[in-house]
Amino acid sequence: MGGASSLNSPAYQLRMARPGDAAKCVALDQKFSPVFKQADSYLRLIDGKGCVFVCEQGNKLIGIAALASGVDAAELLNLVVATAMRRNGCALALLRRACAWAQDREQTRMLLEIRAGNSSARLLYKKFGFETDGVRAKYYLDAASGLREDAILMSKELASELGNVDTHT
Repeated sequence: MGGASSLNSPAYQLRMARPGDAAKCVALDQKFSPVFKQADSYLRLIDGKGCVFVCEQGNKLIGIAALASGVDAAELLNLVVATAMRRNGCALALLRRACAWAQDREQTRMLLEIRAGNSSARLLYKKFGFETDGVRAKYYLDAASGLREDAILMSKELASELGNVDTHT
């Protein structure tokens, strides 16, 4: 499955991550997520504790979606797209693939949390059908400033997703 949102957007490919992708995932994500600063975090998911999808343009990794599966809900642990590659449909394609993966495992909801200040990601999730479930006050710590930021908890029912999602690749 590839995609492009306009004639000027470059094509990309989605696939499941392999163990050799873990270091590339960390390199892409290094400035976005303090949770995934070690390749082992991705390797645990790649090796069966969850799933990682990668979005590539040629040989370059431009996006990742990391997921864990629970009893009846999956959790989107991390979704990152390279800054220069945003707004080309990669994040939406990763979200669709993540929801299809969760449904294949009979998960009925997708959960996530996001920094309150990440307005562009919040808008993407809202457009994709996620609803706000709550707030974790002062959850994230900015190491540079020492300031804390709220985490917004969001979720989406998955029952209607598979009808328009390509689950092959």
